[in-house]
Amino acid sequence: MVKEEDEMKILFVYNHDSTWTREDLSILKKYFDVETYFYKKDKRRKNIGKLVKESDIVFIWFASYHALKSTFLAKKYNKKVVTVASGYSVANVPEYKYGLAAKFYTRWIPKYIIKNSNAVIAVSESNQKEILEVFPHENIVLIPHGFYIEKFKMAKKKEKMVITVGAVDKTSIKRKGIDKFVKVADYFDIPFLVIGKIKVDIEKTFGKIPQNVKFTGFVPDEELLKLYQQAKVYAQFSFHEAFGCSVAEAVLCGCVPVVTNKYALPEVVGKYGFVVNYWNEDEAVDKIEEALNSSQEIGERARERIIENYSMEKREERLKELMEEMVRR
Repeated sequence: MVKEEDEMKILFVYNHDSTWTREDLSILKKYFDVETYFYKKDKRRKNIGKLVKESDIVFIWFASYHALKSTFLAKKYNKKVVTVASGYSVANVPEYKYGLAAKFYTRWIPKYIIKNSNAVIAVSESNQKEILEVFPHENIVLIPHGFYIEKFKMAKKKEKMVITVGAVDKTSIKRKGIDKFVKVADYFDIPFLVIGKIKVDIEKTFGKIPQNVKFTGFVPDEELLKLYQQAKVYAQFSFHEAFGCSVAEAVLCGCVPVVTNKYALPEVVGKYGFVVNYWNEDEAVDKIEEALNSSQEIGERARERIIENYSMEKREERLKELMEEMVRR
């Protein structure tokens, strides 16, 4: 007998309190009975064995160490496992030593979780390809990130300003291309803003900073939205992105995107963005110049493309369908 939706119980296992996990949790709670297991807080105060045993599906965000025990127990108790295999957990970028899959002594972690999952969710075609190259699986489902379109609106007037979003820490400086963003800024005399938590000494890390560069530190969502609406160009010079959520958010606010040709970034911006070969500094300068001088129509078309492909409604529908399919199997 197939369970009704409101009878289906899902154990939501995660280790990052992020926008993505909160949004998926909110979606699943609309349709199913959901219990959470936030590894950082719950590993000593909740009985994971009991939670898995009482669930129909174990839904995992990131195929990393925090999900090993719940995956093992799910197979022991014959429960279905659905894993969102994105980001660092399945990244394989050995030249930067980035990703669990890039190191032989950590690769077994995502391998075990993915192998024992009934369905694996990829958030982009690039992410899907990356998973398949290292962890072949017969049921990888493409469900891209989604965005609440009504939250992101275009301003009538844009300023000649370039922004990028990313934590300023030892890992993100190179992965997010913040070091390259700062170098490129020196060719211009307009504001370049780096938006995100600062976890390093700026002067020691970057040396002399161009006068037009400002590190804002962390800003609340309301202020970030205003900066998206204010800036003409959003630049993301990453060497790896499983998706590029900040790019999509900025484009929804009318920013013209300039991104590298790495992983999912070209996929997200499509033909209405400027793509730079990684890493060509002169080309990056030229593309930012083009983007700054581009028509408002480019920003409007880029926004429409994000709306068409990456609405939250689409992600919600696909997640709901996948959960129902899992129980019917």
